Amino acid sequence: MASCAANAASVRMDYGTYHSGNGGEFKATPIAFPFTPRSLVGDGTFSTFCLETNEYFSPGSTYHVTFDPYAIKGGTGGGNPDPLSDESAYLYLKFITGTLNDFNYADAGGTRASVSSAALQAALWSLEDETGATANLNPDALAQATAWITQAHQAVQGGYRNDGSVFVMNLYDANGNNSQSQIVSQVPAPAAFGAGLVGMFGLSFGRRRHA
Repeated sequence: MASCAANAASVRMDYGTYHSGNGGEFKATPIAFPFTPRSLVGDGTFSTFCLETNEYFSPGSTYHVTFDPYAIKGGTGGGNPDPLSDESAYLYLKFITGTLNDFNYADAGGTRASVSSAALQAALWSLEDETGATANLNPDALAQATAWITQAHQAVQGGYRNDGSVFVMNLYDANGNNSQSQIVSQVPAPAAFGAGLVGMFGLSFGRRRHA
């Protein structure tokens, strides 16, 4: 599998409004991206979640990136590299398009939205086979994460497949060390342009199914 050349692409990573614990959500500010990422807001940033539980980034720092169908190193579970599951792609696409059922996208104090973000982060970790994904969730977040995991499995069993619009943003520091793997989705491009983008940057995608 090829990855997108990262000679120009980079991103600034920060905590998101509803960041909780060691996971997301996080706020990513694209720098020279070869595509437009889906976003819930119109300020040039997008919300993302990490896919590995044993890797970290420094908030406020800028990283070089590659765009791949897999997470580098594989975290605490999965292969090395670790292909992005269709289930994770499904949940993130629903989230980033504002259509994930029962996700509290905003509320007055931020508490319910923080619970939603923690639950989605745990669901993504679980679907990517990361160990201890749901260990520290409160009962409300655990129930929500479990419901979304079930929903994702049902969607894939019903025929959903990632069409390549959701993929992994692998972060590298100035020394070329892999720092973390984040999830991202591309705004659909016109067919002719999209084909050119795939050819130019070498994006290719594989699929992994969970039982």
